[in-house]
Amino acid sequence: MKAAMRAAMIALPLFLPLSQTAQAQVSEEDIEVGTNLVCDTESQVEMFVTHYDGDAQTAINEVNQEAANPTACVVATTAYMRGPDLATARSKGLTYRIAKIVVFGVVTESGLEATKPAVYYSLFKVDEIEV
Repeated sequence: MKAAMRAAMIALPLFLPLSQTAQAQVSEEDIEVGTNLVCDTESQVEMFVTHYDGDAQTAINEVNQEAANPTACVVATTAYMRGPDLATARSKGLTYRIAKIVVFGVVTESGLEATKPAVYYSLFKVDEIEV
């Protein structure tokens, strides 16, 4: 994963139409590489949480069917930068943060393949502490 993050940092200036100052503000710590739910819209992530009962693929299929788009939501390993949390969602006793992400690359069998930066939405489980 560390190699994928380095590759993402190398590719980042090639794909971001940012000024030199803005590019300097993006650091390796800003780029994450992970396997996550990736959806086209915030509402699709909310629908996923509503449908999720422990089987992610079934929930994804239901969201994609409702959206009439077979790729509205997918699970993918990407290099991304997480944006601000937009909402909190709860399901089956679990809490998630829904956030905007910017995807810079996709990890394939060949390694990290840079993509044109694109905005998507994802969710991140909140680790709650019982009191």
